[in-house]
Amino acid sequence: MLITRLSPRRGFVFAALALVALAPDAFGAITCSVKTVELPDAFAGQQLLVSDNGTDITRDVAYTTSDPKVARVDAKGYVTATGDGSAAIQIVRGADKLLVPVTVKGFGTTARGVDFRTEVMPLLSKHGCNAGGCHGKQSGQNGFKLSLFGFDTLFDYEAIAKEGRGRRLFPANPDASLFLLKAAGKVPHGGGNRLPATSADYSVVRRWVAAGAPASAPDTPKVTKLRVSPIDAVLKPGQLQQLAVVAEYSDGTSRDVTRQAEFFSNLDVVAAVDADAGVKAGKESGEAAIMARHMGFVSVFKVIRPHGPPLASIPDFKPNNTIDELAVAKWKKLGLKPSPTCDDTTFIRRITVDVCGRLPTAAEVKAFTEDKAADKRAKLIDKLLDSPDYAAYFAMKWGAILRNSKLAGADEAAVAFHHWLKDKIARNRPYDEFVRGVVAAAGEWQDSPAINWLWQNRDDQLHQVTADVAQVFLGTRLQCAKCHHHPY
Repeated sequence: MLITRLSPRRGFVFAALALVALAPDAFGAITCSVKTVELPDAFAGQQLLVSDNGTDITRDVAYTTSDPKVARVDAKGYVTATGDGSAAIQIVRGADKLLVPVTVKGFGTTARGVDFRTEVMPLLSKHGCNAGGCHGKQSGQNGFKLSLFGFDTLFDYEAIAKEGRGRRLFPANPDASLFLLKAAGKVPHGGGNRLPATSADYSVVRRWVAAGAPASAPDTPKVTKLRVSPIDAVLKPGQLQQLAVVAEYSDGTSRDVTRQAEFFSNLDVVAAVDADAGVKAGKESGEAAIMARHMGFVSVFKVIRPHGPPLASIPDFKPNNTIDELAVAKWKKLGLKPSPTCDDTTFIRRITVDVCGRLPTAAEVKAFTEDKAADKRAKLIDKLLDSPDYAAYFAMKWGAILRNSKLAGADEAAVAFHHWLKDKIARNRPYDEFVRGVVAAAGEWQDSPAINWLWQNRDDQLHQVTADVAQVFLGTRLQCAKCHHHPY
């Protein structure tokens, strides 16, 4: 009766808030990732993640809003602001219902303008405008050049708003701006229709142009971290998992950037991802990593498509160390049973090849197979690691990684560097000492054999040395910087 005495708008909101506050358990098993949604300005959004006992159902439920003039929600659970005020999002699946209050501020007369760094720059990355194959390459594209993946905000602003005497923007008639005409495919554009005129992204850029295309203030908060939710999941073939991405800023605030981020899968046959952060498991089993990227920061969601039903235990395998324990945990998630333990002759062949790079001798095989000790395999591993063959084999491996050759001027220099590597490995020296000995080597090869690594590239203006240090010791590829305007 109370609801009938109120206006439809206020009655719905009042009922929603009252039900959420007084009877949260009355709506059934479905749950939402957030209890309330607070949108601080016209450009804020919120991706809802709805689940049923741990299973994502975000795209399998129905959404309605109590007041479309305050907030809208699409079929994928993404909430956007339409005006100041309060409303509620109703989530329904069958007999189960859930209500999420929404508060919008800063939309009307106090609304802030579109910020180039926060709103426009992410869209250039999302739609591939500043990718290496387009305007982000070293020479740009058709006279228009942007920084790769948007790492240089000032450079990009100057290129868009001021380059060519400002020919790309027309604030008096934003839709006639070359920048928008090209992006929307209304005039010939090699990149095609990247920003449809009916899209929300087009509207954001248009508002920025109409406002006079202002630059970002120097104190505009910058992204400091990116978080993706959830961080992992085990999915069945064809099962969907919606992701939500939140950016943390230098002023301590955070913001949902799910619709402004880019998404990539490293293994589409295991799990593919769409532009709105929906992950769908494929038919192939395995593990895939879904990367979310926004303003130079990345976060990763890991998805497992099991080979079979998850395993509670693997009784036939006994872990011997921490690595084994991690492997067992992953096998359980994958529903994968390890192969049976190999016989003694297979073991000695495999371990000798792996550790020493050679086949075991007949005498070694005979002695090992006749040994009845329970720990003979562990002892064999220790024996091989203590042998000179192990140091020589892995010195050869490291020599290949570090490009050991006679380019320094003499065969003797390459041989000396090999012996230096072999000595470090044989004496089991710490890795930091090993790396420092290579990178910081100085002098002549007779006294400091590791200098051969630097000398062999002395005519390359340090390009190869820089690339080798980054990739071998830091795990970062810098070779792209030879051709691209690179963020590193």
